[in-house]
This record gives sequence, structure tokens and C-alpha cells, in this order.
Amino acid sequence: MFRGRDDVYARRWEAPDGRHGYSPVLRAGIRRVRRQPIEPAQCLPLTDEAIRGHLEGAGVLGVYPLQLDETTAFLAIDLDKAAWLTTFALSVRHARSSEFPTRWSAHAQGAARTCGCSSIA
Repeated sequence: MFRGRDDVYARRWEAPDGRHGYSPVLRAGIRRVRRQPIEPAQCLPLTDEAIRGHLEGAGVLGVYPLQLDETTAFLAIDLDKAAWLTTFALSVRHARSSEFPTRWSAHAQGAARTCGCSSIA
């Protein structure tokens, strides 16, 4: 489970041409204008009902991990390109040098051993 903002959440969409993505869920009557910022007051807050619908398969929801005070409870990095191992090693080094508090998954710990960063915490 991920922890994000409570005042806004996203819903996954898919266009007929196959494009897809996530957009914030807006209050009734609010229309999104392309390339215009969305104010939090225009969005619906995340509710137990929305979460229940997501868990029951009624749609896919997304979270906004960056809080209003610019902190986050999680950070996920997609490392599926050819240089993923180098990028991962650099990310570990940067996290250590900035004293960024980290908790690594079992997958990350295995990758760390592979790239010689075996002492990640």
C-alpha cells in the first residue's frame, strides 16, 4: 500500500487510440483545461468509497506522493532500460551522500549486491 495525499487522487484512463494515463478526479462541474494547472480545491479528496471501488476492480486509482509541504513517504524509480544497474548504483550513492532515509525492497537489495552496493540499509 502506498501513502499519498488525501486531498486529491487520480484515476487511470484509456483513450480509444490506446493512449493511457492518470488524471486527477475533479469535483462535479469542473472541466479540465489542457495545460492549465489544477487547484486542489477543484479535486475530489480520496475517500474510503473510492478505495473500496479500486480494491473491488471498479477502476484503477493513482496517488500523488508529493505532499503539500514537498515531502513524500515513498519514492519509486523505474529502472528498466539497458543502463538500469548504473542508474541504480548512482541512486544508492546519492541517497547515502544526502543522508536521505531509505528502506530498500528485497529486489533492490539483490540488485545492490550485483552492482557492488551490498551494504544498503
